[in-house]
Amino acid sequence: MPGMTILAPVVCADVDHPLDSNAIEAFVKAEMRAGRIPGASVAIVRDGGILYQNGFGVASPDGRSVTPQTAFILGSVSKSITALGVMQLVEAGKIDLDAPVQRYVPWFRVADEDASRLVTVRHLLNQTSGLPEAAGIKGLADGDTSDGALERHVRLLANEPLTRPPGKAMQYCNYNYAVLGLIIQTVAGTSYEDYIQRNIFTPLDMRHSFTSQKAAEKQGMATGYRLWFGIPVAAPGLPFVRGLLPGGYLISSAEDMAHYLIAHLNGGRYLDRSILSPEGMAELHRVSGVRPLGFHNAKSYAGYAMGWFAGEMAGVQVLHHGGSTPNFLTHVVMEPEKRQGIVILTNAFASNRLAEGVLTLLSGRPAPAVESHRPLGVDWLPLPLIQIVAFLFSLWALRRWRRHPENRTRTVWGKTWRIGLPLLLDVAVVGWVAQQFAGIELPLKIGLLYVPGPLILLMACAAFAIVWALIRTATSVQLLRSAV
Repeated sequence: MPGMTILAPVVCADVDHPLDSNAIEAFVKAEMRAGRIPGASVAIVRDGGILYQNGFGVASPDGRSVTPQTAFILGSVSKSITALGVMQLVEAGKIDLDAPVQRYVPWFRVADEDASRLVTVRHLLNQTSGLPEAAGIKGLADGDTSDGALERHVRLLANEPLTRPPGKAMQYCNYNYAVLGLIIQTVAGTSYEDYIQRNIFTPLDMRHSFTSQKAAEKQGMATGYRLWFGIPVAAPGLPFVRGLLPGGYLISSAEDMAHYLIAHLNGGRYLDRSILSPEGMAELHRVSGVRPLGFHNAKSYAGYAMGWFAGEMAGVQVLHHGGSTPNFLTHVVMEPEKRQGIVILTNAFASNRLAEGVLTLLSGRPAPAVESHRPLGVDWLPLPLIQIVAFLFSLWALRRWRRHPENRTRTVWGKTWRIGLPLLLDVAVVGWVAQQFAGIELPLKIGLLYVPGPLILLMACAAFAIVWALIRTATSVQLLRSAV
């Protein structure tokens, strides 16, 4: 198969269960079909080497194949890379984990000036600063790629209230890592992008990793897709949010991320190079002890370290992190006890269980059953059809009343029924649409980036219901008022 590489003895983490590459490939392909994922790249590492890597599907609309070297936007997997950069500066004596953020960024503040002085670097790394998850969503539609984008985003926090005291609760927020990126930039005396390239990507031989989307695209980065009612549609022009680069927009390949996981699982060493001490890596992997709030899967998200969730996946204790942008979905998993890790990169915002399935296979068990993923919004498609039928019926009724005045109802009850019932149905449609929007729990601007098809459908249905209700009601009142 194009792109497949097996670079180490084909032995699973459990020596009683040899790695079955055929089973892995069959599961990945089946899961991609079920999730309607155009392309994916997978890498598995163990004992300081790459055990397996492979590309699946297409990287772009022109049919170019995905390979282990194909770059994808990492989403929130970027957070652990930023955390590593911070820890390097801690070991260099330039950052104190328990120092307040204001030591390094004096103007840093949130809405509460007193609380601003209490937020430490460690709080940011452990996601315990008190910033709520909703705050980190607001900037996801900001396509500013100027050199000042990172600082501008951090300055926006001056109006953001903390919802918990610093250190008291783990609340996942992208802006914690934006602030960390700015600290790196300030302390290192160079741009965040330059620091990550020089101190992480280069020493780890991450040759297909980037801090700039334009640079990545010149080297064949995968095109991202969005699902419109289950149909993948290429979406190459979406915002690249440089202001949230440290927490969500670094770019890498499965092969490069395999190098990265090797360093994490090998005490900071990759080949003959050390990017961090074993003690530093242990600190990055140490769970804060503050339980995450707002995560439904308590087993998988039992705790947060520094850029890594800790929990149970496929019956195994792991450190892991997923990442998503409107057109990419990724997941990296480490099983430190077996010095084993998995990289999953896909070029569509489409739910999947790839990481869990591959981990299950590596444990010597059958992969979980592949389940068909019901595309969001498909169940809503009958609504506009019903509206069209109702619209045509209303047109027929109004035209009939206009041509045959004798058929118009003359009683108050009849007029109320003829006008009120259709109006009530339109009000019900608008109320139902509002309920669906509330369930999505995203600001409209962000929701339109992630799930455009369903939201556009809902907005169109609601707008049609309102406009036609006004026109039909006014026309009906006029016609029935003149009934004799």
